[in-house]
Amino acid sequence: MSGKDLYPLETGSFNALPRDSPLLHLDYGGILTTISEHVRDERKKTRDQRREFLIMKINNINLNTLVRDIQVEAKLLESYVRKEWTKGPVNKKNLFKFFESHDISLKYLEDVYSVQCKGAPTVNYLDIIKLSDDSYGLVTNTNYKTSIKYVSIVEDGNDFYMPYRCRFNDGYTTYPHSINVWKCNVVSHMTHANLLKYNEVINDYNKEMALRRKFWFENPTLNAYQSPYEYFHYKYDVMNGEIPPPSIYNHRENELWNLFKWCIDEEIRKRIRDETRSREQNETNDNNIIVYPRGIYPVTPGPDIDVTDTTS
Repeated sequence: MSGKDLYPLETGSFNALPRDSPLLHLDYGGILTTISEHVRDERKKTRDQRREFLIMKINNINLNTLVRDIQVEAKLLESYVRKEWTKGPVNKKNLFKFFESHDISLKYLEDVYSVQCKGAPTVNYLDIIKLSDDSYGLVTNTNYKTSIKYVSIVEDGNDFYMPYRCRFNDGYTTYPHSINVWKCNVVSHMTHANLLKYNEVINDYNKEMALRRKFWFENPTLNAYQSPYEYFHYKYDVMNGEIPPPSIYNHRENELWNLFKWCIDEEIRKRIRDETRSREQNETNDNNIIVYPRGIYPVTPGPDIDVTDTTS
């Protein structure tokens, strides 16, 4: 053959055949090229069908998690453009478009499908779970099919987790949340000893808040006013005279805080007087105790006895 080779793939294939191969008797002129194009089309068709099957079978929660992982990897591409890697609302149509438009390997979907086929993760009562945003939760209810109830907690070291502190008043919160089991991973389990410590923290907080409410509502001077929001800020030990700095609360509450400061200082002085009086009383009682030697006891006086001799 001379001139330009119009079928380079076929030429390479023929040249690689053994000299006694019966395929050498086939007419040359695009047969293998046509076959290769047909194979390529069939492979694409099979791949598209498999992609559609996987996307329809995998639940949207797992698909959404996979998409987020892929988006993180895509940021490493030199050609990365953020808007080209967005998926829109989580639904099958948008998810299929996302995987098709970027021609993402089916290996990602196959791995997720394989994990999903093994069944939902097992989550037990008092398990400690880690969420997708790297926060932690303590499982409090597992009586649902694919969802669980949990309360937010924070890691405190030594495999101990503290109750979550609200950023608004620095207090603890045990508000229950719901989450699908596919959206979390079990990382530990709350031991009995740690649960006792956890509950002790919660109980101390509840006692402190109850003490603050009682003092305000039972104080004849303060109960005519509504307590300021910062009064329940756990960061400040208001029951021992510590009040928030003026930069924290509204300046119109200055007089109310000054009134509270006067009331709590009076309460503290009364508390100190009562403790001093009680301590002095205990010391006085201790000084009045008579200690007798072992085996010698005071004789209880009996009725008067007439010892006059009446025999004569």
